[in-house]
Amino acid sequence: MISRTLFCRCSNNNGYSGDFAEIKFSDNGIGFDNQYSKKIFEIFQRLHPQSKYSGTGIGLSIVEKIVQHHNGFVKAEGEKDKGAVFTVYLPAN
Repeated sequence: MISRTLFCRCSNNNGYSGDFAEIKFSDNGIGFDNQYSKKIFEIFQRLHPQSKYSGTGIGLSIVEKIVQHHNGFVKAEGEKDKGAVFTVYLPAN
């Protein structure tokens, strides 16, 4: 599911603050433990063996790089075996 908020005033620990467009992507997939919410954006990082789930471990890293290139940031929240929510924040100006 995709939801969007046209504008939000938000900030994060990396120095981003101001008015942003917020876009949320959610799924009901395998999820993850929130302790890995930063690690999953590192290139070639996987939380599961490739024999169990396909993938290369570069997808979320690419997403983060694209969003950062546009002066935004991305957050991830998950619940193991229940799904995840990825929120992208892009500057509104």
